[in-house]
Amino acid sequence: MKELVHAYFLTLSQERVDALHKRLLDLKETASAETKSTAGDKHETALAMVQLEQETIRTQYNKALAQLAILQRLIADDKPTPVVILGSLVKTTTAWFYISTALGKASINQQTVFALSAESPLGLMLMNKRQGDSFTFNATHYTVLAIY
Repeated sequence: MKELVHAYFLTLSQERVDALHKRLLDLKETASAETKSTAGDKHETALAMVQLEQETIRTQYNKALAQLAILQRLIADDKPTPVVILGSLVKTTTAWFYISTALGKASINQQTVFALSAESPLGLMLMNKRQGDSFTFNATHYTVLAIY
């Protein structure tokens, strides 16, 4: 299961990086076309808007690259660990969690799996827990059933 989860989120992350990279290239082409025009204020405003969008997409792109780098460093094996660490797939009484980077939820083998950062509030609660440990987060009680 852990290999499938890792592969899914790695692919998702790579697709996000590729899409943002393509968007940056498209915006670069648009900006280049706007700079060639000399029609005045209208084109200067359009160029400024393209540059703002480039900045926003570049920020998203850099975040996506960082997430991808984290996933690429993680080893996707099914060896259980005694405690929850970065890269652990954790089965609790409430849900499955992949401690990696904040990529949201996915349905994998008919199981809902949440990819979350070790620095997120719930990720921090899960870190270093052992099988059988319990805790409450946002009025929800969790018991760690297995760590992969």
